[in-house]
Amino acid sequence: MMEIKAILLIVFGSLAVIVLIRKLFYTKKMDLDTYFDKKNEWSILISSGTVKILSKYAGEIRFGPAYIYLKSEPENIFEKQIFGDWIYKADNGVYLQKWNSKQDAKTDLIFYDTDKNQIDIIEYGINSFFWEIEKDKHNNLTLISDNGKQKQRIKITNANKMYN
Repeated sequence: MMEIKAILLIVFGSLAVIVLIRKLFYTKKMDLDTYFDKKNEWSILISSGTVKILSKYAGEIRFGPAYIYLKSEPENIFEKQIFGDWIYKADNGVYLQKWNSKQDAKTDLIFYDTDKNQIDIIEYGINSFFWEIEKDKHNNLTLISDNGKQKQRIKITNANKMYN
């Protein structure tokens, strides 16, 4: 009788461990596949001529900002990268905040040219999720990033001059 209890204990213990491992794996897999999740639908963020940029909620950092997926139509060039919900519209495109990680604030300022359906990285490795754009009287742009400890001012080339 003692042997049967020991065998049942081993079997049920093993099953419990397998169920826990599968649950952990399934949860992580679902977190990675929010791009294809039908619960959060794609919505139009920008529409310019025949090009649309669609956004989809991807998640948020605890006590921090939300991040989104983007895709362009008719041809998607954004892949499965994540972006902040910060955006600045220019005459021939938009500036976007591309996230390199969900764990730390390493972001890139990119410019998406809606006329050419092309992405260019303007500035790499900005240490902040919180951005503002300042425009002077000559249409020069300055990105102001704030990581909570310091503000950084980054002069950027106006995309309207860059692509004309």
